[in-house]
Amino acid sequence: FHLESFLNALDRFLRKMPDHPPLERIAEIEEKSSVHSPGVEPFPVRGPREAGPLRILWSSRWEHDKNPEDFFQALLMLKSKGVDFRLSILGESFRNSPKVFQEMKEEFKNRIDRWGFQESREEYCLALMETDVYVSTANHEFFGIGAVEAMLAGNYPLLPPRLSYPELLEVTDPSDSSEFLYDGTPQSLSDSLARIDVKLREGTLWDEDAQGLHGRISRFEWPQLVGDMDESLQKVCDKGK
Repeated sequence: FHLESFLNALDRFLRKMPDHPPLERIAEIEEKSSVHSPGVEPFPVRGPREAGPLRILWSSRWEHDKNPEDFFQALLMLKSKGVDFRLSILGESFRNSPKVFQEMKEEFKNRIDRWGFQESREEYCLALMETDVYVSTANHEFFGIGAVEAMLAGNYPLLPPRLSYPELLEVTDPSDSSEFLYDGTPQSLSDSLARIDVKLREGTLWDEDAQGLHGRISRFEWPQLVGDMDESLQKVCDKGK
């Protein structure tokens, strides 16, 4: 995602040159480039789920580019459908964090399990292991470490078909239907959460085996990545000799 964004931006930039833009260099750069994703620590295997309603996780910075308004709008729709659910709304807040957080804290005060920044890595990981479904409404995302960690912790993802998310899920065409992608609107997100609630109560949440998703996402665990990173760094060092 970022390599393609860089090369496309480079093409547009070079074409602004008045004379002899070196466009042929773009293909050379692409051929020499390799992509290395950031790594995450593995999560332990979950135990049996405790009885209770659908548990929804939102874990992002409390800023406008994460689009919390759409998330809470979807929750209001879900509430109007009579769906019972619990909330863990995690993330670091700032002085200018969107006001919707305080408004919705009051709206959903009887449904909140966790709220805000978790003070330790241990508490953060525990929070991810407690929930059923991870939701993102982001309009800006560098990679999606929060989504990757939530999936590795056993959460069912609901992600918009933009940014790096299709690539994380290995969906080659974001327009293709995927049970883990909603169309990016609050209505679609609300409908998807209602569908998951039904499947959870029926005991059929994972049409695709949970280990199938875990197998795809585990490629971002440090033990899977570090060997290729070391090899690439060694090649760079060898070229400098």
